[in-house]
Amino acid sequence: MYGSAGFAGEKVEMAVVPVAVFLDQGSRGFCAEVRGTPGDRMFVVCDDATSKRVMEELFALGKKGEACTVVGEVAGRVGDVDRLVVSQTRPIAKANP
Repeated sequence: MYGSAGFAGEKVEMAVVPVAVFLDQGSRGFCAEVRGTPGDRMFVVCDDATSKRVMEELFALGKKGEACTVVGEVAGRVGDVDRLVVSQTRPIAKANP
């Protein structure tokens, strides 16, 4: 449904756009759903496995509708979406007009 499925332990470095923020009822943690660009690969990033700093960056970018590069590792799947542990975010350089 969302493109290729990842395997636990897969290293990921790609541009993503945060598209949703939600409270995971099971873990009572905050999560961000991010979409890979280009493409439609979806990931869930949750604060039980990703640092507060990274989560805050994803939330702020989501409010602006901006993309960033994430570096992390697939930890498994949640339904049709890969669960991603993000160790780092980097801004995407904007082209000069």
